[in-house]
Amino acid sequence: MIFAVSCSEDDDNGSGSSVSDPEGTVTVTIANNGKWLYFDGGNPVQGGYISIGSDNLYMSYDNNFRPDEYIASVGKVKGLGSITKIPSSGFVRQMAVDPGYGYVIQIGRDSNKYARLYVVEWAISTSGGIIGAKVKYQYPFVP
Repeated sequence: MIFAVSCSEDDDNGSGSSVSDPEGTVTVTIANNGKWLYFDGGNPVQGGYISIGSDNLYMSYDNNFRPDEYIASVGKVKGLGSITKIPSSGFVRQMAVDPGYGYVIQIGRDSNKYARLYVVEWAISTSGGIIGAKVKYQYPFVP
């Protein structure tokens, strides 16, 4: 399996319209294989979740996000730049990974620090099974 990290300027979720990515956007493929993927300055260190700020975001075998703290969906969006506010409710301990959807993640217990995340697409194995997801995120997220 190959993991990639890059920065991008534009996003197109297949709807035909583009939304610019905010400055500091990181793009990564996160695996659902039970291994870990840490980030240190945007560089992958080892293998299946994202470390954002002081917290981590794990994608489980059953294709759910499981953050250290809380995550909320903002619904279907056209890209990371479409996530413009922090939800006032709906934060939970785990949530289904859905391509084309945006999320806000609380960073740190009892914290007012957040990250925003957009699921670009599934990562598919050569045999056709889901092995993870390509995501874009930005931390810190200050609306």
